[in-house]
Amino acid sequence: MEPTIIDAIKSVCRKHHDEGFSIFGDENTITDLSTTELSSGESLKFTFEDATTELASLKAEYVTQAYARDRITAYPSTGDQLDYIYHNGVAKWKTDMIDPVKTKYPKG
Repeated sequence: MEPTIIDAIKSVCRKHHDEGFSIFGDENTITDLSTTELSSGESLKFTFEDATTELASLKAEYVTQAYARDRITAYPSTGDQLDYIYHNGVAKWKTDMIDPVKTKYPKG
């Protein structure tokens, strides 16, 4: 799923504090990001611009990982792959099942 402003806020918070934090509201209702409450009771101050900059970064990473998401859905199930290896060997499994998917969805 494509990153949202909530994901960006969480990412900014994680960069500054490893501990838990709370965000009140959702992506449609959050308007004041001047303070996000951490589980310790501290406040983390950042701007909406900080969050939108982080969101742009997360979206760029999401786009560059499209090939990986496509590959996951294109590979046969683990059970089918293991069965193929058992009957045909690892080399044939790689050339028949893995390489075609990697060719169809190359790394960006």
